[in-house]
Amino acid sequence: MLRHVTLLTILLLATACASAPQDAAVVTAGDNARTFEGLIRFGTGFFGGPKSIGEGRMEVGPEGLLWHHDRDDGRNLALRPEVISRVWLTCASRASENLCLDLGVETLTGGEYHFRDRNWEGGANTMILDAYEHLRATYSQVRFDRRAVEDFR
Repeated sequence: MLRHVTLLTILLLATACASAPQDAAVVTAGDNARTFEGLIRFGTGFFGGPKSIGEGRMEVGPEGLLWHHDRDDGRNLALRPEVISRVWLTCASRASENLCLDLGVETLTGGEYHFRDRNWEGGANTMILDAYEHLRATYSQVRFDRRAVEDFR
């Protein structure tokens, strides 16, 4: 009987320790995490122009920037906040107001990642503008700017 009580005490203590708060932060909706659906990630094509890697969703929060490909997990992207050095919007010059269609992210190692709204060719840019502002509010250590171009390819 004493053996069963001791075993039960050990199991209860182990359960209590496992459920005790840890030092690592757990990201919840209250931790300023947001998801942006319908973004297309672009890479560099064979001749140097932009090439679609596919559509997915971007998650931005204290743990970093995550991009999940809709169909191929091998194309997912995960960037910790401390490796993101610069975020920018690339905007086509317009007389009234520049039209920003491309969100760029650069890492300390020189990696560049580009994102556009699902219907960017029709002028849609709501998601990248929202993502840009959220990145700006979440990562104060990152440099933010805008680039002007004559036209998009």
